[in-house]
Amino acid sequence: MPIKCLPAVKWSLFIILGGLLMVMRAVSALPDTAAVVGLFDDTNSDLKYVFDYAISRVNDDDRLRISGTRLDGKKHDVPSLDSFRASKQVCRILHEQVLAVLGPQDVFAAHNIQSICGALQIPHIEARWDFRLRPPNESLSINVYPDYRALSKAYHDIVKLWQWNSFTVLYETNEGIIKLQELLKGATKMRISLRQLKGPDYHDVLKDVRASGESHIILDCAAHKVPDILRQAQQLKLTSPYYQYLLTTLDIHTIDLSAFIHDHTNITAFRLIDPNQANVRNAARGWTYAKITPGSVATVPDELVITTEQALFYDGVMILAKALRNSDVSDLHPVRVSCEDDLSWAQGRSLIDQIAQTELRGLSGRLKFDENRTRTDFHLDIVQILANGPQEVGTWNITHGALITWNYTEHVMRVAASIRNRTLRAITVIEEPYVMLKEDFLHRIGNDRYEGYAVELMDMIALEVGFNYTLEHKDMSHGIPDPKTQEWSGLIRELIDKRADLAVGGITISYNREQVVDFTKPFMHLGISILYRKPDKKPPDLFSFLHPLSPDVWMYMVTAYVAVSITIFVLARFSPYEWYNPHPCNEDGDVVENQFTICNSLWFTVVGHEARQTDHSYALDLSSSAVFSSFAGIANATRLRHCTAGRINAGCRWLLVVFYTDNDQQLHSQSGGFPHC
Repeated sequence: MPIKCLPAVKWSLFIILGGLLMVMRAVSALPDTAAVVGLFDDTNSDLKYVFDYAISRVNDDDRLRISGTRLDGKKHDVPSLDSFRASKQVCRILHEQVLAVLGPQDVFAAHNIQSICGALQIPHIEARWDFRLRPPNESLSINVYPDYRALSKAYHDIVKLWQWNSFTVLYETNEGIIKLQELLKGATKMRISLRQLKGPDYHDVLKDVRASGESHIILDCAAHKVPDILRQAQQLKLTSPYYQYLLTTLDIHTIDLSAFIHDHTNITAFRLIDPNQANVRNAARGWTYAKITPGSVATVPDELVITTEQALFYDGVMILAKALRNSDVSDLHPVRVSCEDDLSWAQGRSLIDQIAQTELRGLSGRLKFDENRTRTDFHLDIVQILANGPQEVGTWNITHGALITWNYTEHVMRVAASIRNRTLRAITVIEEPYVMLKEDFLHRIGNDRYEGYAVELMDMIALEVGFNYTLEHKDMSHGIPDPKTQEWSGLIRELIDKRADLAVGGITISYNREQVVDFTKPFMHLGISILYRKPDKKPPDLFSFLHPLSPDVWMYMVTAYVAVSITIFVLARFSPYEWYNPHPCNEDGDVVENQFTICNSLWFTVVGHEARQTDHSYALDLSSSAVFSSFAGIANATRLRHCTAGRINAGCRWLLVVFYTDNDQQLHSQSGGFPHC
């Protein structure tokens, strides 16, 4: 009997173990409903509708739904500027089984919540600008907002593309300087001014900018404050075409700048989202519907306003949902955590790593994170305010930098349209034949007082483009910089100070002037030439042979000639080899003679030198010169080779001859021949 019951026991054990495995798997699997907490402060209540819409899309859209699990969006308000109360409230919220936390946007509360989530191993997703970076092993936060260093590089690239030599930074908070740190570090050769904005009255700061003469301005402030600042700048005439503004806000598409279009102010900014894309408009319409109370008569407006903050918050929910779809959710099971008992979720780090490895094409473009969980690989549109509103004129990315994509012909047409039907102030100096006063100018008024080539050219340009101008002559120069202060004078100074729109006349284009003002294409090319007098041909004189060398060289040569000759004479007297018997047949004679007298020594040196000069084809080297001169010299001079001192002295003579011959040959090769008498 026991043997027959053994198979039944085995099957019973197998069934029991299988049931236990199913129970354990059910316990460890992701529940049917997973809580995702959204934290909000009183300054961004619209994000609640964005959060609700994103959660509902994940649950209702088959393409976005997480298999077997629905997300339960729990919204909680946290006090702004009170990190202590916010921390205690988050500890109570996280005591529930929470899958992830999004927000808040408040800086003070966000830092504490980031620390709490890191300690309790709860994934934390942020959608705000933050310059504080934490190592991935110390934090469980990930930020879908572009990295501040990459944004700073974008500002640096656009300023470099524009070739600014100087600019003024108007910043609202100290964090604005951090936002521009890459620009400030890279602008080593630029003149930079930093001024803090303290509102609501910005006139004092703007007056300082106007007094400095700076026309390139970087404005770092909240998007809703930009119109007020520009309006006060407009009152001080700082919104003319001469000024160029670069806004650091990414929400230029949400700002109404129509009041400055007719001023033709150059206003440029970067944009992370394109509000004209279909997916962006559909998402904005979706959470706008959520604001409408059921049964009310309110409708969704045609012009939807979507901020970068809203798009990033929406993308934060979407990338969490995609990470859950890509991961094995059966291994995830949120647990209750506690700030007091140090209870944490061991699986939280694996989930945040999965989010960091996930890529998504969201409302703000491509979401991709590096090893530090920062978003650096993103795309920005370069937007400029034109007559028909904000228009995309270029793009930027981390690889290629800033690229302007507008058509040059269209740009020229826009510039021409900006001055059409306007009256420009032109200045000039009286200078024939460019600008001259008419003979009866005292009886004339306005531009009719002047005539000349530049005046007629200006009239034709004004007629072609369609603008008017008033011409006024000044008693000054064209303009030069002061050597000490580098301050310009003349017409250039008037243009720099914006007291005139353009200068007319024969102004020479120079490198220094091009650094401070813009020139048109030149209407006259004079060129640069060096004139010198052609030397007169003089007839050769008796001493033409002395021309190849200077008098000093001739003096040195004569001195050396006399010294060598005298040395030969003295050495020949001391050397026994230079004395000989004049009567060789009488070997017992007591009379001996020396052929190197003073005259012979002088003659020996002259004959050796002149013999070498008879044919330059023999002037090859020292040895050939010595051989030739030996055969051409005095016959008895061959005895000098028996005297060691004489040979050394003769070597000095050959060295002197070689130096002279080399100089002679160089002059011969340069001039094509030697002077002839």
